[in-house]
Amino acid sequence: MLVYQELISFYTFTFMKFCLFLICLLLSSISIAQDYQCFYSNSSCFYSNSSIWENYVVSVDFDSVVVNGADTILFNYRQLPTDNYWELCFTDTTWLGPKLVLEPVWNVFFNANGDSIKIKTDAVLGETWKMHQQQNGQYIEATVDTIIQDSVLKMLANIKFITLQAYNNIGDSVANPYNSKTIKLSEDFGLIQFFDLIDFPDVSNPNSLTLIGLSNQNLGLQNFGASEVFDFDVADEFHYKIVSSNPLNPGWHTTYIYKLLTVIEKSVSANLDTLWYTYSRKKYVSSNSEFLGYSTSTTIDTVISEIVLSNYKNLDNRILEPKNEQYGAPINAFVPGFIDSYEKKSTNYGLIDTSSSCIIPIVGCVPSYYYYGKALGLTYLDGCCQTSSCQEYTELVYAKKGTIEYGTPLNWSAILSTKELVQKNSIQVFPNPFSENVTIQRESFEEIKIELLNSLGQVVHSEHPKSLSTTINTEQLPSGAYFLKVSSTNNIETFKLIK
Repeated sequence: MLVYQELISFYTFTFMKFCLFLICLLLSSISIAQDYQCFYSNSSCFYSNSSIWENYVVSVDFDSVVVNGADTILFNYRQLPTDNYWELCFTDTTWLGPKLVLEPVWNVFFNANGDSIKIKTDAVLGETWKMHQQQNGQYIEATVDTIIQDSVLKMLANIKFITLQAYNNIGDSVANPYNSKTIKLSEDFGLIQFFDLIDFPDVSNPNSLTLIGLSNQNLGLQNFGASEVFDFDVADEFHYKIVSSNPLNPGWHTTYIYKLLTVIEKSVSANLDTLWYTYSRKKYVSSNSEFLGYSTSTTIDTVISEIVLSNYKNLDNRILEPKNEQYGAPINAFVPGFIDSYEKKSTNYGLIDTSSSCIIPIVGCVPSYYYYGKALGLTYLDGCCQTSSCQEYTELVYAKKGTIEYGTPLNWSAILSTKELVQKNSIQVFPNPFSENVTIQRESFEEIKIELLNSLGQVVHSEHPKSLSTTINTEQLPSGAYFLKVSSTNNIETFKLIK
């Protein structure tokens, strides 16, 4: 009898443990299935988009929330277009579309046509659904094919791998650039790998966007504003090169300014809005005018710079995107970014076109781009001089912050000893932007080498021209940023071009 009671107790205890295990397993599976969401309100997310032509950062910030019955609608802020588009329109939105609708089962996005793109956040392993239905009957199907635990921004999280496949209206698989592409949805962190949805799914070569920063957990790349941009310290050193040339205007001249600034004193106003920096300055100016000839000047003095942070509120505005300088500055230039390799970008546009509700560039110019680095101030300015052959830019070529150095310092002995610096540089490059051809004109038969490079620094055309005017056929080149490198015995010049 005693043995029988012991057996009953043993099996009862075992059964209870088994039930507890099933309950825990069930709760675990429910947790994995339900604790996922693509984005959260009051969160800024930063994604890196790397492709063969460009490498930049995009962001999204859902800062407005509306509850409509069982649905929650998150609205995100609008932003400037990428470098491939010259107009800024009032209807522009982010790469993620204008809003995200959180339904009980679905997270729903929208492309530029207003078509829905659905993510089933509680989908379990092996589950499939129609992610996007096209008007021609074809559709994109999504499948959860893996759920694993992995690192997200140096923290562990459960991640669902969602694979895409296109089908026609009778269910047969069809060719599509998104076939076998993967979306990664993580628990607590949301989407960690996704795509630009504005033109989804009509993109010939979609590039994945990868999460690199998240503000509500303060992880990864973080935003920065004017106070961080102009945060200099005593002994910080900055070297600048400034070029201005407009050969199509009467009496044209080319001016080079080389400038070295070292911070020797810093003071701040009581309201913390105004900064005063005292610099020791060394400046060399060389100019070649058609009417005035060649002239140079050297200045060694002390200057005071006043920075009113409230005048740079545009750098605090979320409409600005951090920008990787791999795309958008001369190939041989210093890559700015003291804390990280990303910058704020602002763009100077022109007139408002009331018919299109767009702000268009000044006639004859592409937009002027200003780049600001964290703790570096203005790092690059690509200006506009009203003509296609104009050159005007300011470039930070070297910075020293404490014991850390970036770029190449100016070689003052070489600069001061080269009188031909301006005279040998009477080179015109046009048109810019270009489409089918780029023309290089010069005034001297000095032997030179011409190289056209893409944004990755790869040479797409090279030659040693014999004539004073050379035209390069660029019809087959993809759209994007290019750099024309003109090398002579004593000088190398780089021209930024846009197709």
